[in-house]
Amino acid sequence: MNRDELRTSLRKPYDRANWTQIVRSVFGEHVRLNAEAQTLPTEDECIKSIAQIGDVTLDDGRNLAVIEVEVDDSINLLRNRVNLRNRVAKFIDQDKAHGVLAVFSSSRHEYRFSFTAKETIFDEEVGMVEKETATKRFTYVLGPGETCTTAATRFEKLSQKVNTLSLDDVVEAFSVEKLNKEFFNNYREHYDHFCNYLLSDTQRTATHQLFEIPKKSRPSEQARLEKPVRDFVKRLLGRIVFLHFLQKKGWMGCPADRTYWTDGDADFLRNYFNQTQDKAQFHSRQLVPLFFEALNKPNRPNDVFAPTGTRIPYLNGGLFESLVKDEAAIDFPEAYFEKLLNFFAQYNFTIDENDPDEHEVGIDPEMLGHIFENLLEDNKDKGAYYTPKAIVHYMCQQSIIYYLLTHLDDSEASRTAIEYLVRNKQTGEGTAHAAYIKKNAARIEKLLDKVKICDPAIGSGAFPIGLLQEIFWLKLTLDLTLNEPAQLAVVKRAIIQNSIYGVDKDAGAVSIARLRFWLALVVDEDQPRPLPNLDYKIMQGDSLLESFEGVPLDNFDEENMGGVTISPKLQVEMDFASGQMQLTAKEKANRITELTQDYFVETQPEAKQRIHKEIDSFVLNHIDYNLSVAKESFEFELHQHKAEIRRKQDELASWTPPSKTKKRIAWLEKSIAEFALKKKRLEALEDEAERPYFLWHLFFQDVFTRGGFDIVIANPPYVRQEIIKDYKPLLQSEGYKCFKGTADLFVYFYERSINLLNARGVLTYITSNK
Repeated sequence: MNRDELRTSLRKPYDRANWTQIVRSVFGEHVRLNAEAQTLPTEDECIKSIAQIGDVTLDDGRNLAVIEVEVDDSINLLRNRVNLRNRVAKFIDQDKAHGVLAVFSSSRHEYRFSFTAKETIFDEEVGMVEKETATKRFTYVLGPGETCTTAATRFEKLSQKVNTLSLDDVVEAFSVEKLNKEFFNNYREHYDHFCNYLLSDTQRTATHQLFEIPKKSRPSEQARLEKPVRDFVKRLLGRIVFLHFLQKKGWMGCPADRTYWTDGDADFLRNYFNQTQDKAQFHSRQLVPLFFEALNKPNRPNDVFAPTGTRIPYLNGGLFESLVKDEAAIDFPEAYFEKLLNFFAQYNFTIDENDPDEHEVGIDPEMLGHIFENLLEDNKDKGAYYTPKAIVHYMCQQSIIYYLLTHLDDSEASRTAIEYLVRNKQTGEGTAHAAYIKKNAARIEKLLDKVKICDPAIGSGAFPIGLLQEIFWLKLTLDLTLNEPAQLAVVKRAIIQNSIYGVDKDAGAVSIARLRFWLALVVDEDQPRPLPNLDYKIMQGDSLLESFEGVPLDNFDEENMGGVTISPKLQVEMDFASGQMQLTAKEKANRITELTQDYFVETQPEAKQRIHKEIDSFVLNHIDYNLSVAKESFEFELHQHKAEIRRKQDELASWTPPSKTKKRIAWLEKSIAEFALKKKRLEALEDEAERPYFLWHLFFQDVFTRGGFDIVIANPPYVRQEIIKDYKPLLQSEGYKCFKGTADLFVYFYERSINLLNARGVLTYITSNK
């Protein structure tokens, strides 16, 4: 069979005759199919039948068993990759079968085809040895409604290697890494095309006017100012990617005469584009209404979107809020969207985040991390590196283990039991660990509910997403009542709201991190629900700086002013201006916490705007307060210097202050005079997408009042020397007199992370990411 014939066959409902024909086409003379399927014994209640229908003999001497498994309808073939893997892995014995080619079917339309094999690993002392290690498993979802394009392409290539077919060839056919690299390269090409069009000679003037970009003579400066244009394209493509995941869920274009979310259009976006009369205005006439009048508009009758006459969910969360003054003024040539949508149509979008041993052959949310790596401008010059999945997985598990052990007893039984629980997500029935885990289950759950996690350089969100998944699966392991479908997304949402915090300098990275968290929720929803607002959970800012132009911004209340007392008159003026005169410092802190918690769950645009406005007033009041504290501190010091000069001159008229004192007085007078300008610059930055500071003690003050974060991921930057220069004044001002380079910056970042832990000091984890 050629690729088109394979794709047609793979998109049919599962049938043994059709499947054996596919297997023969792919493996040729290497496959031997049994005249009658050999039934295999199983005591698994979830398996109706399991049979070996043949085997594949490879040219490298390896054998693969071809197995057919019919599972109970209660098993979700789209989700249960790990359980399905475990059910066939036992048939690999490294003697008769080095791997298993298994097809899993039920009465549902889709079915799953998986490859499982034991690994051969390299031992430094004895060389290549075969050991029973983590089972690598690779899988495709096939059947009606699936694109099957990737599977057909890979299977066709495999069929062309029938003369020299090895286990490595089979592994390559299931290679997620190769698929991702191919996808990312093509994605980047489309991204460049959209950016280049907006900044082309014919469009640049209009684009500059729309994005309010001033004209500069230096190309490098002009390119820097054009970053909002590139961020717009990232956001546009990110929205379209997200909608492909929603198509996968069947939530786009559902019939208008129903109230439940099923039977949506699996190819909604392409069909929406093909039905457009003037495709050169697809963005302004079709996508903009879809984004802002459907996906971002609640309270539509039965969620019907008038232009299509079908149901489109309201998603909330901010992904589909307009961040450009007039997005409807932007359009692209017809071919741009046609090629983009045809490109996406070639791939299977799967909405699970995989662990290192689980690879579904498709485009999953992890790809957003790679997109961040590829599209973040000058990322390596800024010290931004994508951390491999295996390292993230290990670090997240280690973090949870050490966090739990910090609050539990430090006995050998505790250590081994907690490690077993975290590594295996099992309570250890029948093992020595079971009694300890059962006895402490409630306490462990409580600790997981209370943990506060921060990634001060969140990037694409790999670490917090990994920790979210670890906590999620641990809670499901400890409390089986949470495994109900309606509970899963509720559990994840609570973890995000109560435990996850993140900051990054790059606004584009923050958008992608938020997108990954939304996808993590969508995967477990049985129907679309408004997404939470992550504006005050994953935030833009420079996590190294809680100051602006030398002015500290970390003071939150009158009791933490470092010995400086602000004048009552000025305090009253500031409170009156902000409308917060009746609140004490403690009440203000509580109010900020209430507002950010309310904003997280709010779904009505008007209420969101009101809460956001009140939080903004707290921000401006906080900035005013800190500027005033600093100004009064300088004025007080200046007054002391001048009083001391007058006192000494009264004693001795010819006395003159030393040069050091004169310089200090001049600096204080200049700084006091500049406060008004600093205030204007600070307030102007609040309307910018990227700010060169972060107000830790304002936005996350609820964490600091309880003693700090429990887990901080310290992922230090590795930067070029010219970037280090930006931090040199900062480090020197904070005591790094022997500043030399990256090592000092590493130490500074490490110590900042320790400070985020405050008095708790539970854990800071570091990776080099060279």
